[in-house]
Amino acid sequence: MTKIISKKGQNVEQGEVIGLVGSTGNSSGNHVHFEVRDNNEKLLDPVSWLKANAKK
Repeated sequence: MTKIISKKGQNVEQGEVIGLVGSTGNSSGNHVHFEVRDNNEKLLDPVSWLKANAKK
């Protein structure tokens, strides 16, 4: 990402811009790294977390 727009803990809606994509560091092209962590900073499976926490 070339710019982070959202803040830690912020709720975001589908389609909302959370950052600007760019190619920085040792990347091979534009991409976004997405991860979900619990309150203890443990990495969680983002697909499982999104399914369990999606608004119906």
